[in-house]
Amino acid sequence: MLTTIDSLSENITKIDSLIRKIANNYKIPLPKENDLKENKRIQEEIKDLSHSITDELKRMKVSLDKEGTGPERNSAEYRIRRAQYSSISRKFQDVMIDYNKEEEAYRERNKQMIQRQVQITSGKPVSDEKLEQMLEEDNTQIFAQSIIGDIEGKRRMLSEVEVRHMEIKRLEENIRELHDMFYDLGQLVYEQGDMINNIEYNIEHAAAYVEKGQQNIRAARDYKRKNNRVKCYICCIVTTIIVVILIAILIAVAIGASYLQGRL
Repeated sequence: MLTTIDSLSENITKIDSLIRKIANNYKIPLPKENDLKENKRIQEEIKDLSHSITDELKRMKVSLDKEGTGPERNSAEYRIRRAQYSSISRKFQDVMIDYNKEEEAYRERNKQMIQRQVQITSGKPVSDEKLEQMLEEDNTQIFAQSIIGDIEGKRRMLSEVEVRHMEIKRLEENIRELHDMFYDLGQLVYEQGDMINNIEYNIEHAAAYVEKGQQNIRAARDYKRKNNRVKCYICCIVTTIIVVILIAILIAVAIGASYLQGRL
């Protein structure tokens, strides 16, 4: 299973890299035909990888669920595999959420661009509702009906609008597929949520206990050093007191002896 997890992690990393690449491509104001072809290629690659990952996660879940009904469910090895599976599922879900955000943002930018161009060429405002109705039509000639005049510049603009319209239709299909995938992933991650949360909780608290233990060790060391100094001070004081007492006794004895000799 470890090999499978490593393979899934590698593919998720590939998807993440492809998302960053296509996100940069989406920033091109006026994409050319080659740019659109490149975007489509990347989208297809992401789709293939994501389907492969989803299928593998489903197979892993079936295997783990089967183990969960047997004696293996109480073993530490089983819990570790279950945690690895849940962790990689969440990682995949997070990456695909980022991809969905990029797709929806790009779709919105294309919509706004079409809306501005239609308004400029038609000389009439186009409401969001009207724009949505136009975008839902598969026949791109509906945009031509909204654009007056046959000036070459307007023809080029119409061509660009039609290209963006086709791009939006493709994005919408891609987004729908992503939403279907999110439903499956949501089920996979939700069922493992409590286990992951407990593991994360234990890890966080274990780290806190380690830090607390280190603090206690440092405090104990400081206390030991301070305690040793206190012991030294006490020994010095006691020694000094003993010496003073001995000196006092010797002086008293000497004075007493002198006094007796004087009486004799």
